[in-house]
Amino acid sequence: MKEKNYEIQSTSELFQKIQQSPEFFAKGMQDGAAFSGPLTVPKYLEQLMEKYHMSISELITKTLLSKSFVYQIFSGERNPGRDILLRIAFAMHLSVEETQHLFLVGQKGALYPKVRRDAALICCLEQRLSLDETENFLKSIDEKGLL
Repeated sequence: MKEKNYEIQSTSELFQKIQQSPEFFAKGMQDGAAFSGPLTVPKYLEQLMEKYHMSISELITKTLLSKSFVYQIFSGERNPGRDILLRIAFAMHLSVEETQHLFLVGQKGALYPKVRRDAALICCLEQRLSLDETENFLKSIDEKGLL
């Protein structure tokens, strides 16, 4: 269970812990106790779903994605694009930091505030808007929607 909590910490938190106790991390690197391999989109999503007490069926309903597509994401058969990850982020009411981390894990470009659409999405994430509310906002400012 500690590995799951460890993996979803921010980069700055990890740097701080390494700086405070380099011996712990050096030992963890040797015996593999502190690190469980690369974090993948399915692993990270499972951690977030556990954190926010959400089931796959709820995620399917809230993202308006097909059941088979979502299960393919969780099995690692499909690598979701940026807008699909955004739909998931809004369905789960993720923070900006969690969404940026999801993009990092999924090897997608981070939200960049100098890009108008990205700035609008950051604003919606900050306000914890739903997917529908975000869609309406994007359309109201003539930006490409997520649905």
